[in-house]
Amino acid sequence: MKQFISDKNIRHLFWIIPLLSMAMHWRIFSTDLMGIHMWRQSQTQLNIQNFYRQDFNILNPRVNITNLGPTTIYRYEFPLMQWSIACVHKLLGDSITITRVCLFLLGLFTVWGIFFLGRTLFKDDVIAGLLAWAFNFSPLFYYYTMNPIPDNLALCGSIWGIGWFFRYQQSNKYRHAAYSAFFLLLAVWAKLPFILFYATVGLYLFTMVAKVGVRYSGKYILAGLIYAAFLLPAVAWYAWVIPGWSGNGILTGMLEHKIPLSESLNILKYHFRHLLPALLLNYGSVLFFLAGIFFLFKNKAYWNGDFWLLAVSGLAALAYFGFELNMINTVHDYYMMPFLLPVFMLAGYGIKHLWYGGTATRYLSVLAFLLLPLIAFLTADNKWSIEKSYCNPALIEYRDELRNAVPRDEICVMQNDISMHIFPYALDKHGPVFSKDELPAEWVDDMIRRLHIRYMYSDARKVDENPAVVPYLDTLLLERGTMRVYRFKTAEQLQK
Repeated sequence: MKQFISDKNIRHLFWIIPLLSMAMHWRIFSTDLMGIHMWRQSQTQLNIQNFYRQDFNILNPRVNITNLGPTTIYRYEFPLMQWSIACVHKLLGDSITITRVCLFLLGLFTVWGIFFLGRTLFKDDVIAGLLAWAFNFSPLFYYYTMNPIPDNLALCGSIWGIGWFFRYQQSNKYRHAAYSAFFLLLAVWAKLPFILFYATVGLYLFTMVAKVGVRYSGKYILAGLIYAAFLLPAVAWYAWVIPGWSGNGILTGMLEHKIPLSESLNILKYHFRHLLPALLLNYGSVLFFLAGIFFLFKNKAYWNGDFWLLAVSGLAALAYFGFELNMINTVHDYYMMPFLLPVFMLAGYGIKHLWYGGTATRYLSVLAFLLLPLIAFLTADNKWSIEKSYCNPALIEYRDELRNAVPRDEICVMQNDISMHIFPYALDKHGPVFSKDELPAEWVDDMIRRLHIRYMYSDARKVDENPAVVPYLDTLLLERGTMRVYRFKTAEQLQK
């Protein structure tokens, strides 16, 4: 077994992982958005579409909601990933398949980053390759690597950033610090919580300055300035956009939206019993994770400086988890993506000791590695389903008919969509979106007369069968499931 998997042939994983992953995801490449967190997927894909169709300015990410304010610009994370995918759309056309292919390639680059990080830390290509294999079949990564959420770029940037940081630590070359700072910038730009990985950089530079003294710490201060300079664009972006995030619970976390202790304990129980072993790791990788913890204490590896450099980011991730516990709850699993890096570094340490621990543990590891793809598929593949999209199923089952019932460029009223993004994406329409069974007749009158809106999509019978609203409806154009498409009367018809 030791000869079968060597430093030389472990590189075959560089084509085995892409081909196997492509085969396992094959049906998803041409599947339109559906599944867990279709809300966030729709918002991100709308950014991509609007860069392609409407406004290519990277500073103006847009959605399709016209009742946000005077424009459809919705600035949240820096939309580098969305804009980059839109560039590919500019070359190849507007297609969900193009988006998914771009995300798949980004995911492969992330897996390569895990190999690079593992190789840098463990000095062993075999362990790095096996770690990359295990990481690739984390069900959380397996699912989201095909879906448009900005966390994909943030995860990729943080892994490569930490990988280059450890390369800098070992080489003391400023260019390695610059590579690290660049990738960490991408991570923070793409998703602010990933700034927690700067804890690793900060701890190292602080301890080195303390160790050698300020007088002899010029090279560390210069490295710190490199990291700070690269971080400035992210600081500038968030300083500009965060004031517009009023009402966003992410900013205040548990400070303003406290939850009962019993609910907190139930959330923690869910994460410990299900999310960590089943989604973050994969049940097959639990063996490596537990082995990593065991050998960490057995070998007293916690005295190693590299351990603390990784652990401080892990502790920062735990602090982030505690602060956002009410927001993460048991539903926002993609908020846990920052944990993938520290969790799999522990797993990598376990892989190393099991692989070289003897014939029995090596064969046990091989069995676990062989099971990982099957377990990932069985855990994650059913997440791409109508049932788990948690929206009106008609939006997915009759997507094309509903889209084509009204010309794409027409402004439409959309009701009811609590997400504010699923309806506009699924229907491929712009317009005011409402989230409750309420639409006063005077609002309808105003939208017809002043805004010249001519159509309404509705799955709310309390609205479209309201006697006060019915006089404004001209024709029922289509009814599929509980979704109805109406044409409003014109202002001229209402005058008569």
